[in-house]
Amino acid sequence: MKPMIIGTILTTISGIILAVFTQWYSTQPIISTDTSQGSQSTKQSNNTVLPSYEAPKQNTNQVVGTLQVNINGTNKTYTTTLPFDNKISTNGEWSVLFDNRDSIYIILPSDVKAGHEFSAEDGALSTSSWGPPSFGFVYKDKSSNSSSLISDTNSFDSFGLIIDKWEGRGGYAEGRFSAEIRPLIGDTIIMKNGSFKIQIRN
Repeated sequence: MKPMIIGTILTTISGIILAVFTQWYSTQPIISTDTSQGSQSTKQSNNTVLPSYEAPKQNTNQVVGTLQVNINGTNKTYTTTLPFDNKISTNGEWSVLFDNRDSIYIILPSDVKAGHEFSAEDGALSTSSWGPPSFGFVYKDKSSNSSSLISDTNSFDSFGLIIDKWEGRGGYAEGRFSAEIRPLIGDTIIMKNGSFKIQIRN
């Protein structure tokens, strides 16, 4: 009789343990991975989906500036993903590079304000043998691999640039320009109705 009693007791205890474990297990969340969406979500037994975490996406190719100009009768648009910046300059000059196969590089003095006007002579006077210019305009024609620097007055028959808006750090800059360039290689380049709008580094 004793073996039968012991067996009955063990069976009863096993049943209790199984029932408790089953009840506990039913209350635990189930982790599932949805590979079709490339993200992980946590689901509870009542089919409630908890919020899933996704790392924020950074747009490293966002256009922050646009320059438009007519070059020898052809309208061209240049863009940049970098704002006007003075962190890399020696004396606080602001600079930006617009690119569209060929490129236009603009340097403005650290104290630039709305209403400032610049000419080819300003570029020549601001250039020295010991440091970078406080104002500059560079046009690089990639088709002929030729660069024209505003500091070289022999390259520019005429040039003018006006700053219409300068909102300072975190704001926007807008301006207009025109030029007639005689590059070292190739024909004369005539720029008309040039304008730009670009963010300024915060």
